[in-house]
Amino acid sequence: MTQRALLSALVVLSFACAPDPKVVAERTAVDVQSLVREAWVTAEGSNGWASLDSSLLALGVSAESRSTSMRVPAVTSLDTGLDSLKKRVDRIFAESNIIDRSGGALTFQVRGVDVCTDDNGALNADCAASVDRQQLFVKASGDLDLALLVGAEKNEIFSLEIRKNASIAVVVDLARSMAAMSSLQSAQQGMTVTYSFNAKGKVEWRLAKNGKDDFTLSSSVLSPVTSEMTGTDGVTRTATIGAKSPVASIRVEGPAKRATLVYGAGEVRYAGLLRDLLNDEAFASRPVDVFFAGLGATLIFEDGKNARLEGAGLGSTTSTIKSGNDVLFSIDFNKDRGRTVAATWEPTAAGFKLNFTPGLQLDARVALGVLASATYAVAPEHQNATYSASFLAPGKTPSVEFFTNRSTSGAPFGRILEGELKLSVDDAQVAARTFAAPSCLASFDGMTTNTYVESVVAVDCP
Repeated sequence: MTQRALLSALVVLSFACAPDPKVVAERTAVDVQSLVREAWVTAEGSNGWASLDSSLLALGVSAESRSTSMRVPAVTSLDTGLDSLKKRVDRIFAESNIIDRSGGALTFQVRGVDVCTDDNGALNADCAASVDRQQLFVKASGDLDLALLVGAEKNEIFSLEIRKNASIAVVVDLARSMAAMSSLQSAQQGMTVTYSFNAKGKVEWRLAKNGKDDFTLSSSVLSPVTSEMTGTDGVTRTATIGAKSPVASIRVEGPAKRATLVYGAGEVRYAGLLRDLLNDEAFASRPVDVFFAGLGATLIFEDGKNARLEGAGLGSTTSTIKSGNDVLFSIDFNKDRGRTVAATWEPTAAGFKLNFTPGLQLDARVALGVLASATYAVAPEHQNATYSASFLAPGKTPSVEFFTNRSTSGAPFGRILEGELKLSVDDAQVAARTFAAPSCLASFDGMTTNTYVESVVAVDCP
């Protein structure tokens, strides 16, 4: 036998050889418990970061809340649940539960008695009957991949990827999951569905170890998610979420005492009826097309430094809401300044200060006048108006202080420290508003012609 043939044979044998059930049970319980516990301990360490305390206090989070609900609980609160999980895993991945060994994988039947027997040996009979009725199975393969299957057809609900001392990921293939959930619903409830719903795409939730005391918890859209539903009214609605990795994540770096929160939704589209948004039967036959270009931001807390906001924006193009050929609403953020903004977040005696780079610019158009009728009134400021708001300081850093400790509701909510705030609308009856440093700002609660432009007034600083 040649060397190439020998290697090929070894590869075939390695894939054909199913894993040992004891190894599957041990790795599922021990590897998950070890990684989750280590990540929890790392997160628990953030309770002692002084700069995180000061930043939350600046936002109005009380010292009492920070010391209780705003802290990561002790890891001991997690241990009981993980120990209980290990006992159930040992019962499920038993030799006696194996129903198939083909294709280099093991398929285990999930029995109600194994899932619904508590740590003291007491069986919940109703729980066990429900589990058995659903016909659940787990397929174990590779190093180590677990797929939860349901029904006689063994459709996959989701898969669990376990990599020792590296990562745990839950992956959902929506096309497979929809078939599985349909089977599960029929088995559990025996109900007739009066609508159709289909979805495709792939999403993931992952806990990854980047290094010692350094973990990232994230969710991602691995491939575009598209859903389609035809309701009892016979109308088909569709929604699409663009691929984005990650959509949201939090990374905690113990050695650097740094926490990084990331949010970054991809493009979102929705097509249906206008009444879906406005909840009015007057628009039962009017179509609606919503396009949201995205939303993104990164927030960084680092011990000994001011909190930082980076890459905050509303996507790379204009977001719109349309009905046929009518554009009802559109919005742009910093369209002339890279479409994002960065800021530092500095606690002050009265609240907190934000310093922006390069500045803020918001342009929005509201054109709901085409919807006005005898039964649906549209306020003047929503009929056909283009709004602009900006906070800029050419050659300098726009800066504003927000007061979180205000004595009365009428007291100023902020102070412009550097730069100029402008509010305007393309209506000759409404004068533009300009506020320059060192103005203090308060909410105006009197009669206004346009609430958006005239809702802010300059007042004496405290």
